[in-house]
Amino acid sequence: MLCFRALGKLCIQAVSDCGWCEAGGVLSPCLFALFIDSIIFTLRRSGVGAFIGGHYVGCLLYADDIMLVCHSLTAMQTDARYLFPGGGFT
Repeated sequence: MLCFRALGKLCIQAVSDCGWCEAGGVLSPCLFALFIDSIIFTLRRSGVGAFIGGHYVGCLLYADDIMLVCHSLTAMQTDARYLFPGGGFT
């Protein structure tokens, strides 16, 4: 599930589970790391998120939580479109 707050409004978008990798499996940590790295790379390459002193800080990570940091709702929607192409974000 994708949740974000913009201009005081909570927005929720359902994201489907692929189901091909069981939780707790031997490959789960490696696949998770690859997935997270690809998300960070995609967002950094988009150039839309927040930058401080030339360093990308457009997504903050803690365990399995991701927080996107943008300066406007339009930038947030652009980041969401990069992550979920065809996901219905307008």
